[in-house]
Amino acid sequence: MYRRIIAAAVTILCLSCACQATPQKAYVTSKTGEDAQTAPAAAAAENKDAPQTESSARVWSDTVTSAGGDVVFTVSLEPAATPEELPVLHATPHLFTATEGKRIAQALLPGTAFYENTRQMSKLEIEQEILRLKALLGDREALETYYDGNEEAIAYVTQIYEQQIETYEQLYPDAPDTVQDTPCDWIFHPTSYYDETAKDDGWDNIMAKAASDGIQYKYNVYVRTGDYLKSIIHAYADDISQSDEELYSSHPLEADDCMARARSILDSLGFGEWEVSSLEIRQSEQGLYTANAYARPVFHGLPLLNAELLASDPENAYAINYDGTSIRIRMSGQSWTAFEFSAPLDVDPDGETAVLLPFETVFEKLCSYLRLLDAKGFSAEEHAEVTVDRVELGYSRIRVRDNSSEFYLVPSYAFSWTPAGMTSASPAIPLVTINAVDGTIIDMNLGY
Repeated sequence: MYRRIIAAAVTILCLSCACQATPQKAYVTSKTGEDAQTAPAAAAAENKDAPQTESSARVWSDTVTSAGGDVVFTVSLEPAATPEELPVLHATPHLFTATEGKRIAQALLPGTAFYENTRQMSKLEIEQEILRLKALLGDREALETYYDGNEEAIAYVTQIYEQQIETYEQLYPDAPDTVQDTPCDWIFHPTSYYDETAKDDGWDNIMAKAASDGIQYKYNVYVRTGDYLKSIIHAYADDISQSDEELYSSHPLEADDCMARARSILDSLGFGEWEVSSLEIRQSEQGLYTANAYARPVFHGLPLLNAELLASDPENAYAINYDGTSIRIRMSGQSWTAFEFSAPLDVDPDGETAVLLPFETVFEKLCSYLRLLDAKGFSAEEHAEVTVDRVELGYSRIRVRDNSSEFYLVPSYAFSWTPAGMTSASPAIPLVTINAVDGTIIDMNLGY
């Protein structure tokens, strides 16, 4: 209980910090005026008729030893047939509009009324909050347990609680006796509009709440410009006010059912062609089940290769200052319980056609790259045996030089490896991404 209360209190403070925005975690539009949902699918259909290479006619295999002799790579790949040529696409960040925020909310919870999720509080609510914070401050044992006796952390959170108490005491004289829910106006507002205790932090926000099938939801649209670009939709079942038993399934979840539910949600958004790239079903220590579906957009029949593009160094001409494009859907037995839609892109479906390298050339570059590696990234031991057994052709996002708001989507091969003792059914571990047009190595952490 204390864990949730303390987390909630810290969350209030985080809303006032510019760098503490909600989760990370793809929207694709067409600039041609075509229907955004059908245009990528049509392109993919055209692509099926393109000339195919012979890459799928054989298994590409080799044994490669690193230059230092400490890693032995067993390479065995059977790439699918691929076109001889594909377009290099042009993309720019897309900042969610208020209209899009409203449409997605209605797609996620059809027929549900949404209200402003403001933190305006009545006199009684302020009194209760002050008492709650004072109770937290007075329970030293609970703080020591939660923070494992870390005195610095305890002092920090104590200061937060004291500041919040002071703020609430200042708000109390002008607080209304009662507060009525106000329908969401679907207009972006600064953070202080929703929370009187927060400072404006450069974010434009739509913060709403809703209730459906007995579950309380929070729905947020966050957009940031200026120092860096962010465009996020984050919706979730409020686990502060509801128990785990109310939010998660006590019965095992079926993978096929979860995949179908995730695809249904993706289709309802109307944002082009998407595919569920992976699904995780987990069971908690309490025996409760939850599923996470991860999705990525598809262009010309190929997926956008997932990666956490982390670099944000303004001195680096190619550093990515925009998150990876993705959707995550968390599901319980009856409904979804979390939805994250991160870093949408505007993509021009018509790009300059590029001829892909023969897979033989790409395979040679892969083997040359493997010889440069050492055991450090694969094993805690001084020697490692690594199986490279997965390859996928897709699009990689590369930043246009000296322009933080323009990207190329380049056809690329993503290679993955399997640790010794694991099977091909185990989750893939990314190894290297190679540009399918010129054979250069793409650093997916940097975006070039």
